[in-house]
Amino acid sequence: MSGPDRPEWYDPPEGIEGAVRSAQARLDRSSGRWERLDALMALVASLYRRHMEHGDPADLDRAIALTREALAQVPASDRENQEIGARQLALMLFRTGTAADRAEAGRLLRAGRAHRDPRSPAYGETQGLLGAIAFADHTAGGGRRPLDEAVAFLREAVRTQPSGTPEYATHQANLGCALCYCYRDFGASDADLDEGIALLEDLAPGRTTPSARLLAPNMAAVVRANLIAALDARHNRRGDPADARRARALAEDPRAARETGDWQSRGTRLGAEASLAFNRYQSTGGLYDLERALSAQQAALDALTQDDGRRPDTLLNLAFLHHSQAEALRSDPAAASAHLDTALRLARECVAHSPSPTARAVLGKCLLSLHNTDQAAHSAALDDAVAHLRRAVAGSGDSPRLDANARASLADALTARFIRDQSPQDLAEATSLLETTGRRDSADTAGVAATLAVMQVVMASVTEDAEALRAARTRLREALTALEGRSAGIAFDIAQVWLRMEWQTWRVAAGLAPGAAVPARPPAPGMPAPGASFSDVVFADPAAARRRATAGVAESGRRIVEILHGLVDTQLGREHKERSIISAAGTGAQGAYALSRSGEPDALRQAVVLLEAGRALMLSEVLERGTAELDALADPALLACYREATERLADAERAVLASSTAPGGDVAPEPGRPGRLMRTLEDAREQWRAQVDRVRALPGFHDFLRPPAFEALAAVVRRLGCPVVFLCATELGGVALLMDPADPAAVAAVDLPLLSRDWEERTAAAWLREASAEVPDEQAVDDLSYELWTRVMGPVADALGDCREVVLIPGGQLALLPLHAAGRPDPGAVTGWHHVLDRTAVRYAPTVRSLGASLDRCRDLPGDALRLLAVADPAPTGAPRLPEARDEVAAVACWFPGPETEVLADLAATRDRVAALLAGATVLHVACHADCDPARPLDGGLLLAGDQRLTTRDLLAMTGLRSRLVTLSACSTGVVGAALPDEVVSLATAVLQAGAAGVVASLWEVDSAATLAIMARFYELWRRGGLPVTQALRRAQLWFRDATNAEKQAALPTVTAFAPPPGMSPREQAAWPAERQDAGPLAWSAFFHTGS
Repeated sequence: MSGPDRPEWYDPPEGIEGAVRSAQARLDRSSGRWERLDALMALVASLYRRHMEHGDPADLDRAIALTREALAQVPASDRENQEIGARQLALMLFRTGTAADRAEAGRLLRAGRAHRDPRSPAYGETQGLLGAIAFADHTAGGGRRPLDEAVAFLREAVRTQPSGTPEYATHQANLGCALCYCYRDFGASDADLDEGIALLEDLAPGRTTPSARLLAPNMAAVVRANLIAALDARHNRRGDPADARRARALAEDPRAARETGDWQSRGTRLGAEASLAFNRYQSTGGLYDLERALSAQQAALDALTQDDGRRPDTLLNLAFLHHSQAEALRSDPAAASAHLDTALRLARECVAHSPSPTARAVLGKCLLSLHNTDQAAHSAALDDAVAHLRRAVAGSGDSPRLDANARASLADALTARFIRDQSPQDLAEATSLLETTGRRDSADTAGVAATLAVMQVVMASVTEDAEALRAARTRLREALTALEGRSAGIAFDIAQVWLRMEWQTWRVAAGLAPGAAVPARPPAPGMPAPGASFSDVVFADPAAARRRATAGVAESGRRIVEILHGLVDTQLGREHKERSIISAAGTGAQGAYALSRSGEPDALRQAVVLLEAGRALMLSEVLERGTAELDALADPALLACYREATERLADAERAVLASSTAPGGDVAPEPGRPGRLMRTLEDAREQWRAQVDRVRALPGFHDFLRPPAFEALAAVVRRLGCPVVFLCATELGGVALLMDPADPAAVAAVDLPLLSRDWEERTAAAWLREASAEVPDEQAVDDLSYELWTRVMGPVADALGDCREVVLIPGGQLALLPLHAAGRPDPGAVTGWHHVLDRTAVRYAPTVRSLGASLDRCRDLPGDALRLLAVADPAPTGAPRLPEARDEVAAVACWFPGPETEVLADLAATRDRVAALLAGATVLHVACHADCDPARPLDGGLLLAGDQRLTTRDLLAMTGLRSRLVTLSACSTGVVGAALPDEVVSLATAVLQAGAAGVVASLWEVDSAATLAIMARFYELWRRGGLPVTQALRRAQLWFRDATNAEKQAALPTVTAFAPPPGMSPREQAAWPAERQDAGPLAWSAFFHTGS
């Protein structure tokens, strides 16, 4: 909102700096009262204009002082000039933004109004200025009354001012702003919002209406900023995408930052853009939008001076956004803590400066979040939260939205305090708040319903009321329905609360003792700490309670999967996708475990879908949209549009991924604005979603690219022709789910009571510790192998029976373990051990869907001879040379005769050369050094000539790979990221995503000589023996395990590692040929096959 852009007597000179100098010189030369008075007013006009263009408060302060001096020289009898001067002084006082100056401006205007004809334009001009002042009082925390006064003043100004004047246009703009604020701050009628938007649209930048042409230049930026906010508010109310598109177009118009007077309205404009981005985040859960909102809001604050009246609200909005970011990053405690600390600091500053109900509500929520991070360390914060939230509720009468949210937060805080203190008064007050809030109208009914649903779960737990538990289940279901399509992030939290409730209920009703804390992430807002809920609930009919909880697990799990897929699809960058996925870690395993215990066929099928849909979401997203089955689509034009949009999206994703490590990255043109590459990605994703929606609207395509249905998974298993086994662990135990190709629908569950998440994590760490040791403890490795057999693979192997091959889909940290090396002592075996690999060939897969994509790739590969690209020991590098790598590549290349085989070694194996040749190779074999950091899996890579690296990130950004097999014969190329093992992010899966049908990779640092021996035998069995890849790798590993030292030496006579070591005694020399120095699992089981 603004007053007129200049005094009515101001005639702008051509050059502002020259005008100021000229007016100052004129004042210095002036003599006599009237000459000096004219010179004073000319200098005031020049200083005021320079202030309006550049925003220097010193110019405004001096203009005010000179105006006061001029007024003092006007005789009291000269009423006309006194009134003109007083009105201009009032205008400039209004511009300072301080409450005291606004009050003085109001007194001056009211005094002059008494002498005006209410029908005159001058009277309307005064009313317009009074309206601007009243609105500024509202934005400074004055509440509803000054805003109502502003609307009344401005309506009268518009009525009395003749149209077709600059003053009329200014009052129209201010009235539009005030009406929109009535809706935004106090939930006024939709009619007010519509009228406000219509008034502002008539004046919007680029319009050619009479009012728009006459609008003062500095007002264009004001109109833009407020129209963005108003359109965003209406979009949230009605969901009309046209409003969202219009708001975004106004926000991202490059002309905005160049508009005259943008320095005045930049804070408002950027604040509106922050609100626009935050509301997109609330609707979709897109974390990039939340980051944009934070950046724009910080820029809005930076654009304001310390005494700007808009600063308190801007500061409070920034505190709220930091708190929202802290809540969104709960899975990253360090990052969440940093944002929460900032939110607390800003909120406390707001309350100290202006203790409004809104400021107290934000501070109360921040304090409650602080208490929830460490209840023992921050116990006092809970009491402070209750105090601030009570005062927020008491003062929130004018705002239904604030009142509802403050009441819900206060109920949350009181319940937490009841858990701490067992105070009946707190529980009674919380219950009363929930009941009254539920009956009140609110502009955010869905959000309030969600909060109330969570609180009802908490109430049911702390009161140990089974009937309340059933009511909470209904409330949660209703809340999710209300949130559908409106707030994905909140819906996701609600669905997780629901699953957690059902899991706890099922556990207690089933009589199972709790193990480790549930869940593996901090509790959702409002949830008590793990172990505090449902521990002592007594069910009158445990069997019925268990059945209800099992059904609840299935339904809530399905909702989590649906929402999670939508959240991941919404995120733009991989890091944002990962944050969404990590927040759901373990939920699929919990749901599948509970469902599997029922033994019912349909429950077992649902368990399979839960596990499948919760794994490798980023990989599946890319694979599925590129291989979507659209053969039945009878619309060729739509098919072409979908494929074009898919390719455009893939290109944009690859460009962003590649830029993340490029110098300078993707630079944003302005705070809160996306960089060029991110904007391209946003547009590409929106266009792709539009095509997906068009496909889904067709009969028979409703489930297109939605979470997988069991029938689709069963079809892949039938094509595969061998059993598929899902493995998952919870804190209560584990389960294996077996799908047989003969009848995939008859899922079999194998109970694994000794498989827990704690054991899985400890075992993975222990195995990798031994694998990386200079001298491994062979007995410890055997013990770990035996534990893998007894706890996991032994029961699975017994259930499989006589099975030639099996595909394992291991969950969690099991993905870091060589399950094919699980074994038991066997005195009849040549090594004294019987391993899983003795019974069956083992293949691994991220998901069933990825297997389907691999099968399709094998089918679609050209039928001509395979073309080999081999990389052998690139140099120079900072790592030691690999003398066996050349022999290994030679042993591989001999099975691919012909001119199309290409070997890159030493200096020839550069990153650019390898990358350029990848697309033409149908077999790729890389024998080099590699590095892997499980904490940063995207940065792991192959070390090529000149210490250049081909990283996981690089491979994910590639396209066009069409390889039957890629062998990553290097260290740790199949090790997945530690934070998200179920996402299976590694060099191996990056190659799968890039287009390979199958990959052979390693789980730890491998010995060069052992690798040479295994690879030479593997390629011989595959190429000459005609064995499938999985079978050939199995036979090669078993040969290396079982071969005597003499047999290895005979097979590889030039490899010194297989020659008798020097310095042996005669007895040792005699025994050495028959010994098996590589019988231990660390020597032979590092490599595995994934894909087809």
